Amino acid sequence: MLRQAPKHGPGTKRRRQALASLIGYLEPRLKMMRYGQWLKQDLVIATGQVEGAVRHLVGERFDCAGMRWIQAKAEALLHLRCIELNGDWDKFVNWFQRRTQIRLSKGERRKVLTNQPLPLTEAA
Repeated sequence: MLRQAPKHGPGTKRRRQALASLIGYLEPRLKMMRYGQWLKQDLVIATGQVEGAVRHLVGERFDCAGMRWIQAKAEALLHLRCIELNGDWDKFVNWFQRRTQIRLSKGERRKVLTNQPLPLTEAA
C-alpha cells in the first residue's frame, strides 16, 4: 500500500506517514497475528466475549451508584471476585488458613480486624 500511495499531491505526505507508522507497528507483531489459523480452529477472535466477561466481573460489582474506589482496594476486591466466580472460594479459604497457621507458628504478629464497632470512648 505504501508503494502504491502517490508521492505527490495534496494530503499524500500525511497519508504516506500514517501508512509508514502503521507498517512500523504491525511488522514486528506479524507472528502474533495468526487469524487465519485461529479461524480454521473455529476460535473466536472478536472482543465481544471478553467485554461481556469484564462487564460481568467488574461492572456488576464496581459500577454501582455512588461507589468510589482506590486502586489498591479495588484490585484486592477484584482478586476475590475472580476467586469466587471461578468457584475457587473453598480452595482460597484453605490456602489462607494454611498460610495464617504458618505465620502464627512462627510467632509473627498480626493485626486483628473486626466487623464490630469500637466503643466510642476507645475510638476517640
